[in-house]
Amino acid sequence: MEVSGQKGNGNIMESATKYSAWDWTEWGKAEMAWRTENPDAYADRLTAEARQYFADCEATQARYAAKGIRVFDLDNPTYGWTRDYHAAILAADSTNEILAIPYSPNGECDVKKIMAETIERAKWLTTNDQYLTDDEREYAPAWSAEKRSEFDNMRVLVDMDNRVKKAARAAAVTERLERLEIEAEAKRQFNAKAYNGLGGVISWDDLESFTTQPWLVDSLISLGEPALLISKRNVGKSMLSFALGWSIAMGMPFLGKETQQGKVMFILGEGVRGYKKRMNAWCSANNVNPDDLRDRTLVYSGGNLSNDTSIGDMRREALKFDPILIVLDTWTAVSGVIDEKDQSAAQVILNMFKTVAPDAARLILHHPNAETENTEAPSSRGGTALPSGVETVITMFYDKRHVVAGMPGEQWIAISTEDDHAGKQKEGERFTIHGLRVADAKTGGKYLDHHDGSTLSASDQWVTAYIPLGIEVTVPECVDKLGQSKNTVRTHLQNSRLVIESGTKVAGATGYIRTA
Repeated sequence: MEVSGQKGNGNIMESATKYSAWDWTEWGKAEMAWRTENPDAYADRLTAEARQYFADCEATQARYAAKGIRVFDLDNPTYGWTRDYHAAILAADSTNEILAIPYSPNGECDVKKIMAETIERAKWLTTNDQYLTDDEREYAPAWSAEKRSEFDNMRVLVDMDNRVKKAARAAAVTERLERLEIEAEAKRQFNAKAYNGLGGVISWDDLESFTTQPWLVDSLISLGEPALLISKRNVGKSMLSFALGWSIAMGMPFLGKETQQGKVMFILGEGVRGYKKRMNAWCSANNVNPDDLRDRTLVYSGGNLSNDTSIGDMRREALKFDPILIVLDTWTAVSGVIDEKDQSAAQVILNMFKTVAPDAARLILHHPNAETENTEAPSSRGGTALPSGVETVITMFYDKRHVVAGMPGEQWIAISTEDDHAGKQKEGERFTIHGLRVADAKTGGKYLDHHDGSTLSASDQWVTAYIPLGIEVTVPECVDKLGQSKNTVRTHLQNSRLVIESGTKVAGATGYIRTA
């Protein structure tokens, strides 16, 4: 048990030296006899001490209460002798509570000594039932009318002050309660905006349409549903989303998966300047005429999904264009959401995004949190606020354990919907696609290249490692440049399914062109 305090009134210390710990009752009788013989002096003392006592106790109680300390008034003799008060002291002592003595200006005191004596006195009086009787506690001094009026007025003022304080506290509590109720109602109404208005009964016949999953990209992105692509900055998520969008626009397979052809709208909060260069690089690598994408893709720069005017403009453009897929790059740049951890806010904006083109699939690009961005399981920044509101989560990461024979030094990339890589797929199989890399196009710029090392022959792997896509080469040229034997170069160029003869002669040598 700990004790603390500052100054006491001296009465207890004087009594402690005059009486033993077992004679406190005798001291009390002497004290009450003095009060009876000197009523006006006692009234003066009581009035002055009461004024100071109320002020000191209130300040001390508040100061110790803020520290979690329970305060006992050990320097008030009459109150200190009550049975309930001693019971409280003993209970506090048994539970190691911290006890304190309120501040009083009349002299010094040894707090620990007083506390120890008080504990001993409480134990003895409780055990031996030696408390004062009601008659002994009554002293009823014959105060003068003036003194009694002064004391009573002081008590009235103190009581009034306490009532005012209680009323102020009650008013403050009521005001705080009203504010909380307003905040709770505002939060409820805000959360209600997350409702998409599509609830209702589905008929038995209509349920049949839900038994099969229509895919925009086979087993990867569902028609009309939202998907999330999570990747660290500069790994290649924009390139991946562009390649996916352009493949859908052209009706071409994407990473070996069939697509449903349709128009694609790109809402770009960043990277607009590099869009055309990346498109040309992808077209060059995939033998596509860039002009073929003119009427099949639409680029919308900037925008804010939290702004009604911006949303309205997006809707108008989407209504005219009728996209099958909208790519949002990135959530942070375009959503307008300030707190990415606020799940209600995220759901509201996801619902707003859906209204831009209600029947279109939506691919949202987002960044991972700092803790997982360099791992093979990059998790959404902002926790589960976004992933919980989409059908599919695709993660993209550096695939450090992936190796392709004949292609040393490549920085491979993978995408995944598997749980082990923080992915998600509500319908269809979960999988990981390896063998992605950022490659240089012959026209300049970079594009996302894909190599499945398990299906490439040794010659295919050699060609992908050393021969640029679409560039015509000859055996002598490769020998000079690579320092390999003529037989090795000729064997790989002739055996690779990725290379065809150009049908022309370059300085008398057969020309070869890598086509895939």
